[in-house]
Amino acid sequence: MRTYRIAENSEDYDLCRDEMEAEILAFPTIIAEENNMVIGFISSFGKKSNYSIGAVKANSAFVLLRMFHLYETILKNIGVPYYLIHIDRNNKTAIKMLNSFGITNKYDKTDKYLWYIKEI
Repeated sequence: MRTYRIAENSEDYDLCRDEMEAEILAFPTIIAEENNMVIGFISSFGKKSNYSIGAVKANSAFVLLRMFHLYETILKNIGVPYYLIHIDRNNKTAIKMLNSFGITNKYDKTDKYLWYIKEI
């Protein structure tokens, strides 16, 4: 059975770190699990006044889309009007997936990353 939940403690964050080299994981972090195994997560980093998705892992577009939806629901409930997403500018699959989700508003870019802004 597939479940989605919010990371609540250091053990939850460690589960995500075990799946991907991610040093900074913050609230909200959404974890997707199936058969007691992590199949995806999406996590914030940065200051509370400027939410940004930094660490993402998902085994399918459906899981990723569901985690984005839950992430947005949490931010909306605490009054956050937008969030940022940064991805490696060479990750064509991630760029295509974001575009298919309707996330096309570029916010900034660096030599390594593209930043998108998503209003809620």
